[in-house]
Parts: sequence; C-alpha cells; structure tokens
Amino acid sequence: LNFKEQGWFLVHHKHSDEEQKERLMDFVKRHGEVGLKTFLSLEFGEEMGEKILDLGEKINGSEVDRIFARYSQIVSLADQVEQELRDRFENIEANEQNIKDIARHVLKKANCLLENFSSSIEHKEEIDEEQVLSALDDYNSELIFSLGVLRSFKDKIEMEDLEGVSFEKKTAGVYARDKEATKAVQAGKKGNGRADATEGVLADEISQMFSIYRKNWQQYPEKFQNILLEGYGNRLLKNDKSTRIYQYKKDDKLMAFLRIDDIAPGRKYFGSFNALDSVKGGRVGEALLSKALAEEGKDSDIEAVCAPQEDVLAWYINKHGFIGKGIDMDYHGTGQPMIEIERSRERGENHYDSYEKQTVIEEYERKFSGNQYKDEDKEIILKFSVDKNKRNSPDDDTERMNQAIADLSNKKGLAITRSMIDVKGRKKDIYLCFESLSGN
Repeated sequence: LNFKEQGWFLVHHKHSDEEQKERLMDFVKRHGEVGLKTFLSLEFGEEMGEKILDLGEKINGSEVDRIFARYSQIVSLADQVEQELRDRFENIEANEQNIKDIARHVLKKANCLLENFSSSIEHKEEIDEEQVLSALDDYNSELIFSLGVLRSFKDKIEMEDLEGVSFEKKTAGVYARDKEATKAVQAGKKGNGRADATEGVLADEISQMFSIYRKNWQQYPEKFQNILLEGYGNRLLKNDKSTRIYQYKKDDKLMAFLRIDDIAPGRKYFGSFNALDSVKGGRVGEALLSKALAEEGKDSDIEAVCAPQEDVLAWYINKHGFIGKGIDMDYHGTGQPMIEIERSRERGENHYDSYEKQTVIEEYERKFSGNQYKDEDKEIILKFSVDKNKRNSPDDDTERMNQAIADLSNKKGLAITRSMIDVKGRKKDIYLCFESLSGN
C-alpha cells in the first residue's frame, strides 16, 4: 500500500470505537490488501468506511474479494492517471490542485458503484454480484483507454485542454439494454430529436450524439443523412459488444464521438466520427481518435468511408495511416459519392509518405500540371479546385475529382497515399497523390 492508502485506513481506525476497531482488524485479516485499497473511498466521505465493512461482512467472501480486487485495479489506474498528468503539464505547481481534482474524479464513479451496491444490501434488495463486477470491469477498461489517450499527447499540455474532460468507451449493448436509451435512438433515427418520454444519462447521451451527427451532415441531401443516422442507430441497438463507442466529454457535455464495428475476424469498420464545431481540429479530439484507432487496429485492418471533398480525408490519410482504395459513386443508393479508405495493420512505407504540402505542390507543377499524366505512370499527383458554394458548377472540380478517383483507384488499382489542402479564400485546392502499392 502507498502512504495515501495507509493514511485513509489509519484515519478510520483512529476515529473508531473498540467494537469498530475489532471489526476493522477482522476485515483486514479476511480481505487483505485488496480490501484495504477500498478505503481510498474514505476520501469521498468517512461514512463509506462503514459501508465497506458491511460489504466485507454480508457478501460471500470470494465474491466480495473479487469486487475489492476490481476496485483495487481502478485505484492503481487513478494513481497512474495522476502521475501521467504530472508528466504532461507544463506548470505542475500552478496546477497541483487541478491534478488532484482530476485524479479524485477518476475514483468517484467507481466509488458510486460501491455505494450503490452497499445501499442495495442495506435495503435488502436482490443483489447481482456479477452485474457489479461487470460495471467495474467496464470502468476499468474505460480508465485504461483514458490513460492511453493521455499518453498519446506528443507534447506538454495545458490545464485548459483537460479541465473537466473525460474519455469514455462503451459497447452498444449498454444502450440496447436501457429502455429510455432505445427510445432516444428511435427518435434520433427519425430526426425527431429527443423523444418526450426519454430520460436518464444514457438517453441524453444518445440525443446529444444524434444532434451533433445531424448538424455535421446537414449540408448533404436528406436521403443521405437518413442513411447515415439509420445505420448508426441500428448499430447502437445491437445488444452485444460488436460495436464500441468512444467519447470525449467536457463537464459531462459530449464534445466528440466515434464508433468501431467488428465486421469479420481481423477486420473492423470505423465510422460516425463527429464533433462539435468548437473542438474540430483540436488536440483532444485528435488524441481520442488516435488512441481508438491504435487500440482497435492492433489485430485488425480498419475500413471506413469519407466524403471526397471533406478536409477530414486528408487528416485520416496523412495523420492516421489510412489510404484511399476507391470510390463508391452511389453510396447505399443515395447518389452521394464516398471514398473507401483502409488502415492496414501491416502498412508498409509508401512513396509519398514523407511529402509535405509544398513538396506535393512543386512536384505537381513540375510533372503533372493541368492534371496531365501518362497511362503507364505509377505515381501521380492531381489537383482539384473545390468551391462548396458552387458545387457542380464549372468553377468546381468535385465531380471531376470523383471521376479521377474512379479511373485511377477503382480501375487501375492506384491508392491515394497523401492528400494536401491549399486554402484560397472560400475555395480550396485539393492535391491527391496516387501510387501503385507493392503487389499491385
């Protein structure tokens, strides 16, 4: 035990009468270190000491030890989060109290689970120990992910980046098993916002996700929007672990989220990455995506789709290891073209990987100006001027870009390995780098 863990135990011991001290020592003999670690709960109120003793006395020894062991793991993770914050912040002294507050917040949710469990015992309600263990396991997994997100920051961070921030990971089954959440899903799929009858944390979370999702895609045709929202809602209603939802929250408000689906052994689908305008392109949202892809991509290739003219395509390709494989010109019968991208766990080094924007522009002007290339070329850079206010007009190259992707990727098998954007007022030039990968 570290000093903090010993300290809370000794505080409780000091303020106990002889009978309580005897109970306490008996508790130590029966539950050892994992039992003692639960006394960190005293940091949230000394009345938890009595509840911990009740748990140790009223539940079957092996069952409660399993619960204490899970809690002990969470305590250790909270310590690691605190240490990681100390390693990451620029000014430790100025942020000392904030660091401690974040670490305490990490333990608070697990503490609530124990408190609810204790309350059920006190009111002689039917208790499902496996459900408590499952909830603690889920939170343990969530904390491991949060710690990974913190470690994914490559540079020092400021307190404002993480103040009030939490990262969460849930399976779709969490929503599918909640009656009010399923109502919110059905309302979201229909575009009705939040159903009048829905209430609760999960239902509110669902409503926030659908609201952000629809706002981000509102400039696209309604049929296409409905296909996206219908697909997302259907995955949320799967009562299993085949879909994981990753979330970034600030002060309990949803800021960004994404999903990963299992689609076959060694193959996953990434989609539904949406964020509030205020955090788009920010470091925290990028850290969430980076960690989720790294975790899910350890043993799997990951596929996704992306609208060709969206800036996020360059982000996926240049920063997160995806390549463009082809284009679906009529996504699910909506008439909307979508680029098919893939992140391979065995991705090799490609010709254009090291190219920065200026290098791409210069090579385009030197070798491919006017989008001229030879049929036998295996490495090609093309440029397209996109004006979202004049889409499908002679001043906009969106359709020509989509057709070029179909010609070079779908027909010739060239992959898009680099994408650069050069913004010019309301217009932007999109540079796509195509190349033949080894084996093609």
